[in-house]
Amino acid sequence: MTCIFRYPVTVGAEAVSLPMLEVLAFLGLVAVISLSGVLLPGPMTAATIVKSYTDKWAGAKVAIGHAFVEMPLVALIALGSTFILDDDSGAIVIIGLLGGAYLLVLGSTIILDKGFIREDEEEAEKFSRNAVTIGVATTLLNPAFHVWWITIGVFLVTQATEYGLIILIVFAAVHWLTDLGWGIAISFSIQKVKQFYASRAKEVIRYVCAAIILLFGAYFAISSGYEIIVG
Repeated sequence: MTCIFRYPVTVGAEAVSLPMLEVLAFLGLVAVISLSGVLLPGPMTAATIVKSYTDKWAGAKVAIGHAFVEMPLVALIALGSTFILDDDSGAIVIIGLLGGAYLLVLGSTIILDKGFIREDEEEAEKFSRNAVTIGVATTLLNPAFHVWWITIGVFLVTQATEYGLIILIVFAAVHWLTDLGWGIAISFSIQKVKQFYASRAKEVIRYVCAAIILLFGAYFAISSGYEIIVG
């Protein structure tokens, strides 16, 4: 990472460590970039909203599933294995097709299966157990996720590795904590206000989230199919 502090920096009478300033600035950048990413609407956010109606910890579970995919990817990038997701490898196209198909199925299931927002405790328990799996699937089969990591992600991991293993671990933790915090905020917000939802409003939320997931699924599938045809 290019150093923006070329000379010793002092605060009062005490000198501030130049590397420490760089590291703090870098981690601040990571937090901002990560937060801007999780705030964007996407299939994982939509699925989290739906699951949160019956489980206030759904956001945390989805974030855990997300981490199962993301953390090994960070390790691979740090080890220099980015060729796995190179644009010329065709991996993104395959992920796009699989991800599009999965999201189309997920969106259709949300529309057809009212159990996704059912308030019956036994049924809610059954569906909420799948929140971690949904976190894994909506991450692994999301081409936008992989594109983010082979562009912005590679840059951030490369900079983190220059500071050593400990900072790389801290980087991964800061990045994931933004996902976790956002997921928990969604779930607790839904739980807090759901008592005010009328039955019709509840259905509207379900259909809107399903529509978002279906749109992403169609986009991933069509754009990936186009790449195969053109390529």
